[in-house]
Amino acid sequence: MRSIQEIQERGFTEILDCLNSGVYITDTNRRIVYWNRRAEEITGYKAGEVVGYHCGANILRHRDKDGRVLCQSDHCPLRRSMERAKPSDGAIVVFAQSKNGEDLLLATSTAPVFADDGTVIGGVELFHDERDSLHQMELARMVQRQMLPARLPEHERLSFALQFAPKDMVSGDFYRIERVSADVFSMFLADAAGHGVSAGLSAALIYAMALECRQSEGHPAEFLRELNERACLRAAGLGFFTAVAAVVNLSDRTAAISSAGHPPALIRRSDGAMEKITTTGGLPIGIAPGTRFEVAFATMSPGDSLVLYSDGATEMRIDEQQRLGIDGLAAIISSLGPAGDPTMAHLYGALLDRCKTVEPEDDVTLLRCALK
Repeated sequence: MRSIQEIQERGFTEILDCLNSGVYITDTNRRIVYWNRRAEEITGYKAGEVVGYHCGANILRHRDKDGRVLCQSDHCPLRRSMERAKPSDGAIVVFAQSKNGEDLLLATSTAPVFADDGTVIGGVELFHDERDSLHQMELARMVQRQMLPARLPEHERLSFALQFAPKDMVSGDFYRIERVSADVFSMFLADAAGHGVSAGLSAALIYAMALECRQSEGHPAEFLRELNERACLRAAGLGFFTAVAAVVNLSDRTAAISSAGHPPALIRRSDGAMEKITTTGGLPIGIAPGTRFEVAFATMSPGDSLVLYSDGATEMRIDEQQRLGIDGLAAIISSLGPAGDPTMAHLYGALLDRCKTVEPEDDVTLLRCALK
């Protein structure tokens, strides 16, 4: 096959019209060249109403789970598939709108279309109608959002920033940021295995146990110890999860960090130098009762930033054989400047630029605390 138009010439469309999935095919400019019968049934748009149009015309108004418009952005899964010459890894949840204005929940997958010589000549997207589960998924996401802080603490000498990016509509990551006293703030980040609804249920259990331990939030090692005892005693079926707890004290400008099998916290100094804050031992939460957790201390100066993250960031693939890793994440953080971006959008955008898969393979949470 030399061009995308040969798909119809070779009779492939007769097969695609038999599928129980919506299918559309575009050229490399994302101009729609084929729209199958099931796509018509799901969306209400006939092929004659969409073929020839650029998908950036936003006919279906594709949005991701956070409401970002996809068709006109770099986040478009089909565009990323063609640019990276790779299919998506599993289903991607996308919201759309039918011709009659009804909200659609679609489970999509994308792939490039190759010519005989291996060059990308187009892209194909398959989608399934998930409207029957839309209410349940929205409810699960709403419940999880209620467990997370509605707003970040504010202080004249300290700023907090967050990027919370579930792979699916609910996340296995959980975080808390609390003001313990006038000059003391605590940060907590936990990462349950997997993603999606099952991981989201694990995050709900973590939330309940963390609330019971909140009296110890000013002491990170003790907080993790109490959390571990509860997880081992009362939530053995949860399995283990990693976690990191940090306390920033403005009175002496110190950060105390304790880890339970979690990737090391990072500190970006005002001059761009990066430091890993590691602690020895510290099994993940839920493995062994009686586990003790150590504390590492770091002194912070104005312009320094403390960054906590889930391993969805460091596990992003940057090529077929390599993942970004802690050093790769540290290099990106260093390049963003002392204060970074207040919304952390630049950091997450930089991660997506390096990511060679169509979508991140796991939930990504980034927390930053910067001393002014």
